Amino acid sequence: MIQGTNYLLARDAQGKRQLVVLMPLVSQGHTIAILQLNTPTTTADEFLTTLRFILLFGVIGALSIAIALTFPLVGAALRPLVEMERTSRRIAEGALSMRLQTPLTDDEIGHLARSFNQMVAQLETAFKRQKQFVADVSHELRTPLAALSGSLEMLLIGADRGEIEASRRLVHGMYAEVQRMHRLVEDLLVLTRLDEGKMALREDTINVGTVIDKVYDQAQQLARGQEIRREIALDIPLVRADADRLQQVLLNVMDNALKFTATDGCVELSVYRKGQTAAIIEIRDNGKGIPPEALPHVFDRFYRADRARSRLPQSVSGNGLGLAIAKELIEAQGGTMSISSVPGKGTTVTITLRATPDSQNT
Repeated sequence: MIQGTNYLLARDAQGKRQLVVLMPLVSQGHTIAILQLNTPTTTADEFLTTLRFILLFGVIGALSIAIALTFPLVGAALRPLVEMERTSRRIAEGALSMRLQTPLTDDEIGHLARSFNQMVAQLETAFKRQKQFVADVSHELRTPLAALSGSLEMLLIGADRGEIEASRRLVHGMYAEVQRMHRLVEDLLVLTRLDEGKMALREDTINVGTVIDKVYDQAQQLARGQEIRREIALDIPLVRADADRLQQVLLNVMDNALKFTATDGCVELSVYRKGQTAAIIEIRDNGKGIPPEALPHVFDRFYRADRARSRLPQSVSGNGLGLAIAKELIEAQGGTMSISSVPGKGTTVTITLRATPDSQNT
């Protein structure tokens, strides 16, 4: 009987490896002999050696191919980033009109390129606005400064010839121009604070009807023969707003309406409820109206439509900032402001203010 088997590797007299298998022969519980079988492993050794070389050369070849392909692939992947760096350098030098060529792939680099282009577009818009702002301010200041310079020159050369009345007229004109520049500076300061979000608003729960009454009384002093009407609904809701700033906006709009309304015209100031969520304030006039091509720009800063529409001289009329300030003040209080007009029939300014939660339930 054969029990157990042992394997071992040994070398023969010629030094070649052999696989030796030892199998004990057992009879009646005693080992009576050991059967030994030998077989050379030359074929297996040669196969393993060949396999090792194949694997080694395969690994070396794979690494070589990977290295050879890595550099072009990395270069292709980084090419958009290199273009971004070059373009950003030129943009930093002032070429804000440049844009990155957006990759066709919808990956992180493509997203980065699109975000970069959006950022540059916003920067370009901001710089254009800044340049336009400086140009507009320079233009607005040039007229009063020229008037002041001319009046002072006349005083210096004695053009008044010692006449007190003539001197007073010159001084009065200079004072009016100084006041005009003062209003311009104040308006610019308000706009700057609004742009920076630093405008301090004292918001409180207010009754719009009370503000309308105050504006109505003050507008009577601004009228130049026009009839001013007011209409306050009984069920107007309470709103959350800054009463002083709201009054400032309404007076500005009323003054603007009176400027472009004939002396025998009418300006109406009304407030009413809109559903359960808002209070609507409307200022309507029956003046000459606003041309259709000018209507989209009335809230632009420094924009003024044809001055011939105004019954007032340029020194008395505004600087084109009133409606821009009014709109931003209303929006800063969570409201909206819009304007509609029909040439020859009049203009309507609509202000919407959100009602307080308590008013919405009443």
